[in-house]
Amino acid sequence: MIVVASTNGSVGIQAAVAVLRDGGTAVDAVEAGIRLVEANPDDHTVGYSGYPNILGDVELDASIMNGRSLETGAVAAMKGYTHAISVARKVMEELPHVMLVADGAERFAAEMGFATEELLTAEA
Repeated sequence: MIVVASTNGSVGIQAAVAVLRDGGTAVDAVEAGIRLVEANPDDHTVGYSGYPNILGDVELDASIMNGRSLETGAVAAMKGYTHAISVARKVMEELPHVMLVADGAERFAAEMGFATEELLTAEA
């Protein structure tokens, strides 16, 4: 088994490997690993404590794909939800659409029961 990540993704490698060792799917592993990256307050490129846009808002994007079925889901410009990867997965699994953006992504996340959170921190 090979699991690869960029430098900031390395915090999720062990979780991804553990999911695979426990019999989870590649999609399960990707989501588990990326959730740790998104929750890492020391990483300002994604998720909680991510750098804000020019208006001072943290907007998140994520996409995920099942390589076996070629199903995909994505969200973009989503505010207030730390785990964009999990919302993207729900798009893939629950909707005929491939991508939701901004208000549509946020409304869908709320309907799916995801909790909102202030993403902007003093460090970002």
